[in-house]
Amino acid sequence: MSVLTKLVREREEWINRQKVLVARNHQAKMIMDYVTATFICMLPFIVFMFRDKILLMMRYLVN
Repeated sequence: MSVLTKLVREREEWINRQKVLVARNHQAKMIMDYVTATFICMLPFIVFMFRDKILLMMRYLVN
């Protein structure tokens, strides 16, 4: 096997590895976006559930 074909093969393998890394990074970013959106949508319900405790803490902080 000549040096040139070896270099070409190594370069192709490196490019494929980079593609896999980019795909994984994109997947992780999509998951994080989904989690963030879910949390933002849930915020009003969380505040509604714990409004009594939040009000008590506000009163405690004011006094």
